[in-house]
Amino acid sequence: MRFMMMAVLSLAGLTACQPAQMTHAPADEQSLSAQAASEAINEPMPSETMPSEPVPPGVVGEIRHLLAERMAGIYIEHQPVAHLVVRLKGDQPPPQLALKWTKRYPIHYQLGAAHTVDELNAGYEPHMAQMRAILPTMQGVGIDERQGRIVIDILAEDDRDDAKAQIRALLDGYPVAFVVQDSPTINAQ
Repeated sequence: MRFMMMAVLSLAGLTACQPAQMTHAPADEQSLSAQAASEAINEPMPSETMPSEPVPPGVVGEIRHLLAERMAGIYIEHQPVAHLVVRLKGDQPPPQLALKWTKRYPIHYQLGAAHTVDELNAGYEPHMAQMRAILPTMQGVGIDERQGRIVIDILAEDDRDDAKAQIRALLDGYPVAFVVQDSPTINAQ
């Protein structure tokens, strides 16, 4: 839960940052060559050649909608300069419509994610009751869109190898990370 709320807050603040483009795009507004499309994916450019216009939340929403079936995560990366990273499941490049935004906004596409956000959510949601039985002090569950994993917040009492092994077995096939909190989450609803 905490990670999902942080992701929403991060995306809501996109207009406040001044990100810079990590991808190269040709001058032609209507189409991208195969080489330019390749450069718009996984190949950062020097920051002096990147557009500096902030990515508006509406564009983030359009990207999420257009790439919903492959969406593995969206987050802001601040190194070497701020830019939006869009993680996608599979090795297919994004469609031309998605690549067109790299001409105006600092967007970088990463391919090769193992799971989509929806798959990760579907991986743990049916098991919530069992997870609570194994981890009675569980504080929340969310998706780390940067790393592509399910994150479970627990208190120190549940920080046991046997409990973690049971959860990993229950969520077989999905990457899981545990975050041990010092105190209970308050007002997390």
